[in-house]
This record gives sequence, structure tokens and C-alpha cells, in this order.
Amino acid sequence: MADLSGRGELARLHAVTLSEHEKLADVQVVGAAEELVAAARIVDVLEEQVEARRRHAAAQLRLSEAMKAGSRNTVAAGKRCAAAQTESERVCGEGTDEMAQIVEAGADRLDLVIDQYGRWADAADAEFHARLDAR
Repeated sequence: MADLSGRGELARLHAVTLSEHEKLADVQVVGAAEELVAAARIVDVLEEQVEARRRHAAAQLRLSEAMKAGSRNTVAAGKRCAAAQTESERVCGEGTDEMAQIVEAGADRLDLVIDQYGRWADAADAEFHARLDAR
């Protein structure tokens, strides 16, 4: 049976505190790495959205120029513009959904850190009070 009095209990509580702190550090390191990957993906998604919008704007410009010139290519330019708009809306919508999922995953990671911080704080508190009581 474990020694629940004196130094045996203090040593056990200290070991628990250290273990919970180590787990907290692990969760923080993994979370930080995942945040870097998430941030990089958000940048990629934003770049994809900007490019889709640029393609749509360029198609609109070509349509406007064809209309001004009275070109026979106006119908084709209009179809290309409509296709570019559809593609832009798709890319932007999917990108927004993906970024929302990334942000939600970040909130979940933060919950893990907060939960582990609570376990470490509880362990440290128990150790602190046990040391006070042992005096």
C-alpha cells in the first residue's frame, strides 16, 4: 500500500503535477504546429479565392470591351464571363466553408489546451495545499 502520509504523498502529488504539466506542454506544441498548418491553408484558400475573382473580373472586362466594340464575340464573351462568375462563386463558397472548418478546429484545439491546463492547475493546487498541510 502506498504511503499516504508525509513525503510519500507529497512526492506522488508532485509527480502528478509534473506529469500534467508535461501533457500540457505536449498539447501546446501539437496545437501550435497544427495552427501553423491551418494558417498556411487559410492563406492558400484566400489566394485561390483572389485568383478566381481576378479571372471573373478579367472576363467582365473582356465582355465590356466586346460590347463597346460591337464585336460579334459579345455572346461568347458573355458566356465566358458567366462561367467565370460561376467558378468564382464556387471557389469562394467552398473556400469560406473550408476556412470556417479550420477556425472551428482551432477552437477545438483551444478547448484541449484549456482542459489540460485545468488538469495541471488542479494537480498543482492539490500539491500546494498538501505541502501547506504538511507544515
